[in-house]
Amino acid sequence: MQSIFTFLMILVAFLLKNYRIVLYSLEVVYIGMMLSFAIRTKSPMNIFWGWAIALFILSLCSTVYSVDVFESLKLSINLLKGLLIAICLQVFLMDNKENIDRVLRYIIISALITVLVVVIRTPINQYGTSRLGSVIRLNPNDLGMKLAVAVIITYFYGLIKKKGFYLVLTVIFLLFSLLTGSRKVLIFITVGVIIVTFFSITEIGKFIRFSIISFMFILVVALLVMETEFFYEIIGYRFYQLLNALVLGKNDIDSSTATRLFLIDQGKLLFYKRPLFGYGIGTFGILNNSSYAHNNFIEILVGMGLLGFTIYYSIYFLVIRRLFFKIKLYPIAILAFSLFVPLIIVEYGVVTYYTEFYLILLSIFYYISGNNYGQVHDQTVNKLDENNNE
Repeated sequence: MQSIFTFLMILVAFLLKNYRIVLYSLEVVYIGMMLSFAIRTKSPMNIFWGWAIALFILSLCSTVYSVDVFESLKLSINLLKGLLIAICLQVFLMDNKENIDRVLRYIIISALITVLVVVIRTPINQYGTSRLGSVIRLNPNDLGMKLAVAVIITYFYGLIKKKGFYLVLTVIFLLFSLLTGSRKVLIFITVGVIIVTFFSITEIGKFIRFSIISFMFILVVALLVMETEFFYEIIGYRFYQLLNALVLGKNDIDSSTATRLFLIDQGKLLFYKRPLFGYGIGTFGILNNSSYAHNNFIEILVGMGLLGFTIYYSIYFLVIRRLFFKIKLYPIAILAFSLFVPLIIVEYGVVTYYTEFYLILLSIFYYISGNNYGQVHDQTVNKLDENNNE
């Protein structure tokens, strides 16, 4: 039962984010079921639990001095919901060492179902004329990032398990993620593929071969995006404008990039005025008459100040440090590292700290970075591969 609801939770995070009644109902059932299961089985608390509790307490305290108490209280509740789901996933993962492999497969299956729904519901004449997802009420940036995560997972499985099926899925998820027109997707996938390839291949000959393959893969994607009119109109032009902003400054850039850079500058000014505690969680949009900062660092610094920033990113520091020392020991740590590093990079252009999907990923990263996990997982994967080969 826990497995079924965990899968449904991941699928809903992928596909049904806008269907609030379905989303909230499933979340309440999942949280109640997993917390009661944790009490019955006396599931141990860990650092992740403590981190989540500390972050929520700070967010709740920030409502006291917030410039908009209602907005801060609303976001604190959303954050609590996301943190509880992440904690429940910890309970599920700790119950059985094989569950992490199940969760990763759930992400792949959810991504595949999402692609099928997008194909069925998107009119043919919309491909190449608008960003994928927009005509069916899915945020293109959000959709693209979730498919990009699936790209890295299937690419990793393709290399480790040496099965072409996963690489076929990699290509499918790649094409659909590019059609969303998200610039963050390009950065995320490129960095992720490089890290997976670099750490997965231990033999020099294979490393050189796969490095060439990865380079060709990135080159083909770059040519596809920049030289093919179909993809250039969707994402190539937007990526070109981003490079203009980063390399040449703020001249000759599109309105989206200009707006994001302006919001970041405004966020810095606000942070300098209240650096320690901020203005209250979720108040950036109130202070700037906008929705949000489009930048996780700025959003946290303005909302909860240096204190909130330190608490939130303390778990990042812990997990990255653990994963780095596990990379050479356990292949699964490579996957977590290859997802986590590009996620940190693209957080310059996306807010993640209260979103269920990203908190689910963070919970997965923390679990993989745990002391005794990797060896058991890799033995399980090897055993499954041996059974499949017989």
